[in-house]
Amino acid sequence: MKSFLGLFLLSLTALLFTNCAPISKEGYIAEFEEFMDEAAQIYETHLPKEWAEVEKQFSKFAKEYYDKFELELSPSDKLKVLGFQAKFNKYKLHRELKGLTKDAKKGINKAIDQVKDYTNKDLQKDIDELKRDVDKVIKEISE
Repeated sequence: MKSFLGLFLLSLTALLFTNCAPISKEGYIAEFEEFMDEAAQIYETHLPKEWAEVEKQFSKFAKEYYDKFELELSPSDKLKVLGFQAKFNKYKLHRELKGLTKDAKKGINKAIDQVKDYTNKDLQKDIDELKRDVDKVIKEISE
């Protein structure tokens, strides 16, 4: 249910923001802030395909809309936008690190399984072979 609500909110937000570009500097800041509030709620739970749509929206705010209102933005407004960009990059980084962590965990588990498989199947055979080789060397030395 939570995922459905998040998807609904994302879809609604995307629909609103894609069809209605901000018409004023104040509208731009307010809509960007609203977008960031939504992104903060969903960045951990959305699937990559859904998150790609969020990233497209962010690009509009960070580039297209920013360029449109840049000359009207005060230094304070620009700092606010910079803060939004930093936050969004934190969300992106969090998602990427989470994915890397999952991949690393899978890789470690696979390596552990391979070690277990080796110890269960081949380790004793290798120990026996090594023992035979050592016995052979000892026999050759003692002759």
